[in-house]
Amino acid sequence: MLSLRHRRQMTAEQVYRVKNEETLRRSTYDFRSHGGTAHEGTQDDFVVEGRRVKRLALYDKHLRAFQYGSALDAVLSGKYEPVTVVSLLQELIHRGALRTAVSRRDDVALEPLLKFITKYIRQPRYASTLTLVAEMVLDIYEAVLAESSLMAKLLHKLHAIIHMEVRQQQELTCVMGALEMVLSMSMLSNAASHRESMTAAAQEDAVEPSPAVMKTNA
Repeated sequence: MLSLRHRRQMTAEQVYRVKNEETLRRSTYDFRSHGGTAHEGTQDDFVVEGRRVKRLALYDKHLRAFQYGSALDAVLSGKYEPVTVVSLLQELIHRGALRTAVSRRDDVALEPLLKFITKYIRQPRYASTLTLVAEMVLDIYEAVLAESSLMAKLLHKLHAIIHMEVRQQQELTCVMGALEMVLSMSMLSNAASHRESMTAAAQEDAVEPSPAVMKTNA
């Protein structure tokens, strides 16, 4: 016995949806098959920007992990500006971790630090920080530094630089003293001149008759 099936009638909305889906599939196929490119966007399009994660420097990573010696090694690698190196040293001083960062080093590991100190200790903005670091190095390694020819050479150079700096400071102190003496004499001279001018003006006022006296005499 033959069974007949009746085709189910679709509503107008369903017909519209099917046609749209077929049109979208054809458009996508044509776009890809003809080498279409991505939409470049217009001024009215809304752009969602991805958040950039700031990449930490290697020395900063070690610093955050409390690996102070490794942080000092990283910043002295030659990749960073002197101000960055000094900033890290200041941070180590602030944390009370400078001794930890400087300790347990041989002459090879100390060489970059001593070279940096020797090169930049005369610059005024770095002098105070690097002086503290130099004192710390000498305090820790005083007994063994002379045993290494490399360290001895760097220490002699550092000593010569500091000696020159001290001598210049002494000369500046002498010049400052002479300047203060000259300025003091100049101030005294100006004060004396001012007193003399005031005295002369007072004497002129005393000698010159007043207008009332002149009228009476007339």
